[in-house]
Amino acid sequence: MIGTSHLEQGKGCEDVIKTITTEDMAVIVLADGAGSFSKAFEGATIATEKCSKWLLNKFEWAYSAKESEIITRLVQTIRKEIKNKATKEGLEMEEYSSTLLFAAIKDSRYIVGHIGDGVIGVITTDGDDVVLSEPERGEFANNTFFTTSSQINKHFRLHRGTINNITSFFLMSDGAADCLYNQKGNTFAPAINKFAISLAKASDAEVALVNDALINVMEQHFSSRTNDDCGFIMLQWTN
Repeated sequence: MIGTSHLEQGKGCEDVIKTITTEDMAVIVLADGAGSFSKAFEGATIATEKCSKWLLNKFEWAYSAKESEIITRLVQTIRKEIKNKATKEGLEMEEYSSTLLFAAIKDSRYIVGHIGDGVIGVITTDGDDVVLSEPERGEFANNTFFTTSSQINKHFRLHRGTINNITSFFLMSDGAADCLYNQKGNTFAPAINKFAISLAKASDAEVALVNDALINVMEQHFSSRTNDDCGFIMLQWTN
């Protein structure tokens, strides 16, 4: 959803979502383009495209490799594309800054990663919504870390495990988090579980209706709590 501040400026949404599904794998990626830079949307698009394809091709290796090696290779993949784009357009790489959140599952295993603010959560088999990765801020409240940040390896959080007690992953940008996440209590709004229940009850043909309902909720209620772009995506499966 486009934030009210961007609507007033005549700008588009700079939150970007990418999904990939195969017979045995699913990937969701969200990037929030840094609004203070001129190519925020392009940077977020590059981050989601390169990250999703990398996870699709490198999942088996990444699930068992050293964490530092995974982070280095994924970041290099994203930054190489950003550098090529920036060079062609005569700009600094920082102009393409974005956050990055992702979850990939294959068989019963998952890899989750996070750079910057926004929140990653899971729904457990008990129906509880649990924070897996909290937002990370910079020195000031309105600052965070991006794919182009220096010393990014120190701020890239990676999680790996099995989905035995998990039914859903969900990612949200900081705008959506303003409406769905209580940072002081480190808890989510009841709406998260409602989204999950609606999705669980939906047939394949009805998923689009659930998506439309979520968009309607965002448009009706989120703009009163944030002026930022809002991105939210949930990945759910049946055992």
